[in-house]
Amino acid sequence: MPLPQPYTFVCPLCRGVLSATTAEYRCEPCRRVFPIIMGIPDFRVFPDPYISLAEDREKGRRLAEYGHAHNFESTVAYYYAMTPEVPPDLAARYTRYIQTGIDRGRALLGAMAPPESTADQGAGRSLLEIGCGTGGLLIDARENYSHVVGIDIALRWLVVAQIRLREHGADVPLVCCCAEYLPFLDEQFDRVTAGDVLEHSVDQQRLLAESARVLKPGGTLFLVTQNRFTLRLEPCVRVWGVGFLPRPWMNAYVRWARRIPYHRVHMVSYVELRRLLRKAGFQAVRVMLPDISTGERRLMTGWEKIQIAVYNGLKRLPIIRMILYLGGPAFWALGHKGPTRKS
Repeated sequence: MPLPQPYTFVCPLCRGVLSATTAEYRCEPCRRVFPIIMGIPDFRVFPDPYISLAEDREKGRRLAEYGHAHNFESTVAYYYAMTPEVPPDLAARYTRYIQTGIDRGRALLGAMAPPESTADQGAGRSLLEIGCGTGGLLIDARENYSHVVGIDIALRWLVVAQIRLREHGADVPLVCCCAEYLPFLDEQFDRVTAGDVLEHSVDQQRLLAESARVLKPGGTLFLVTQNRFTLRLEPCVRVWGVGFLPRPWMNAYVRWARRIPYHRVHMVSYVELRRLLRKAGFQAVRVMLPDISTGERRLMTGWEKIQIAVYNGLKRLPIIRMILYLGGPAFWALGHKGPTRKS
């Protein structure tokens, strides 16, 4: 299943030329083989930190089988029914988060290309979404960009994304791979976006360097990431104050508070985020305080909605806005790739 042009797959490790069959991609230089599973190329060089490759593929197979006879929402419910290690309150919250994915994706697409910027609407251009999850952003992205690709390290979630895309009549290529090892040639995309991915990556610096590599000269990276020092409850595990602890203490604190591990999340501060982007070679780096979309507000308790209303008001005040960069809930970040230097 070769990827539609103008994209070209390469080996994620050696970037060698690949030969394709209906069942696999094979790297001729290094002899690695990458299977195609349920129509999704699997280019992972290491597994999702939460699950082994074999378990992920089996879970994906079960979800695909279930999804043939059920709709998207039922399939999401089925996923959490077969994942009892997720506490029920978090499963309910994650489910609501997934269900609002299209609303949140629409808000992010608007933030990337504001309506008044008619020259940057994306028409005739290409977009790669890193960490596309269940495909919420991809639904509208295909209407604004000529070429769209969604990638994720979790095959099981890409299977669920297939069901969502099918229900919306959206034909978008999905690729299972590691964000730190992208299976694309250099300079393939006009825009790369990654929402709530940076804090879950194995190597944040490499993820950003790979994003820069596959961007065309003049292209942009748009990130959404949570603030380590947020004054809200930590969004992944719903525990307050995690980010204020030294990193070696965080896992023990969350295990004590929630009885779940916390060694796979690495949120960053405003200063850390800017430093990472600059080190990856991005220019004109801009870190912004996000707007909280209607979809996100649906996930919140009454008290959280009050907090967000206050936040939305205060971030319009220049002096207070600077303080919110320290303790606000999250960041939007935009980085531009400069022109390629000729030797």
